[in-house]
Amino acid sequence: MTKQELREYRLIRRELQQLRESREYFYSKAERSTRSPSRAPAFGGDHDPLPDIIDKVDAVEAVIRPKEAALAQLSVRIERIIDSLPITERVIMRARYTEGRYFKGWVAVAMSLGLSESHVKRIHGNILEKIRNDTR
Repeated sequence: MTKQELREYRLIRRELQQLRESREYFYSKAERSTRSPSRAPAFGGDHDPLPDIIDKVDAVEAVIRPKEAALAQLSVRIERIIDSLPITERVIMRARYTEGRYFKGWVAVAMSLGLSESHVKRIHGNILEKIRNDTR
């Protein structure tokens, strides 16, 4: 496991969040575009935007599905590696790479552990070296 793979994991998670937000936007747009029977067509047009919106939702879903599968595989691999670490190292790696929607910066990680930022960075560097050697 390399730092690049951990970064890729974070980026895929962020990308998936953006895609899910896009999907939700199209869902809400579809709900707003549903016509009531009493509503007359505006400007004489009779275009129903719903099929176009559904196509956009389907397109976003087609992108989301394989990314979710790849993320799940990578997540299992990362969690196995993290679980093999001592508790302080697990906390650092999860806070930095896998927790929540937003990932913690060095200062937040250091504060949560009661350590200095430079010490946490040193520990992180040692962790990366250790997992790089262990996963070869």
